[in-house]
Amino acid sequence: MYDRALTTYYFLSTVVLAAGFFVIQPTQIPEMKSFQNDIKQQVSVAWQQTIGDGPWFADVQFVYDGVENFYHQAADTTIAMMADRESDADIVYVFGTMYHDIAEAFHQPATPHVAGVATTVSEPEPPADVISIPPAPDTTFATPVNTYDMPWVTLRDNFTGQLYCVAIYNGTVNQYLGPCKTGYQ
Repeated sequence: MYDRALTTYYFLSTVVLAAGFFVIQPTQIPEMKSFQNDIKQQVSVAWQQTIGDGPWFADVQFVYDGVENFYHQAADTTIAMMADRESDADIVYVFGTMYHDIAEAFHQPATPHVAGVATTVSEPEPPADVISIPPAPDTTFATPVNTYDMPWVTLRDNFTGQLYCVAIYNGTVNQYLGPCKTGYQ
């Protein structure tokens, strides 16, 4: 199979080279010269239809110019930053902050977490200048007024001390001002 493909390749290559030599070989016969010009024109048309008639390397030049401009701007900016002594402190600050943030992200806590063991987190102390609000009364839970089909419960607002009658049905909170009474539906 390989020998057959190799023979076909060499045969077609020989035909193309012979045709190329025929076309570029100078001749004094007017009919042969006209035939060579027709073949050149047909090859030119076929080449343009196959490859296209636009510029081949315009996009390559565009990409090359873009990359070259980027490197020139990066080099100019780096030189400008290094020339200014005040920017050195800024670069060191940015590098230090970035290093600290990355190190903090990968820092593992000193105490291992054990499944099933809850750890308590202390809440931060409020500043001393915060206005203190007197503690509100605790929420009052009452037993449901109605049956378990309609469990209305009296709750006391922790901030105002106002009583509300509350029940949740299908994810919707229903509330009424005042304590629960029998018959709410």
